[in-house]
Amino acid sequence: TDLYKLHEELKDLLYHENIWLDTLQNRIYTTGNTNVDLEDASEELDSLERFLKAHSKAGYEKVFEISDRLQIMKVSIPAINSQINQFRIRWEKLHEDVTLTKTKKKKKKKKHFSLK
Repeated sequence: TDLYKLHEELKDLLYHENIWLDTLQNRIYTTGNTNVDLEDASEELDSLERFLKAHSKAGYEKVFEISDRLQIMKVSIPAINSQINQFRIRWEKLHEDVTLTKTKKKKKKKKHFSLK
């Protein structure tokens, strides 16, 4: 049935998007917690930027599109709704963390140059 297909597609999307978020989280942690020289720090930030840009936001949007379709069909699956909410919160938090990591690294870079 359509309902079953939507539910399976949603579970599959959440699974793959969460794997990507795990990888993003590891990259943020690694980038933010290393004491490397400025050139390496710049390369780490560039790598993080490329990783973000290479991942389409389509999967994120599709999760909510399917969720909306299920709600229109009057289908509510509490466990999935909870996973979707946790996914949204985690996605937003990690994207905020990327911004903070970039800001911290740039401040260190400016501080280093001002000391010279």
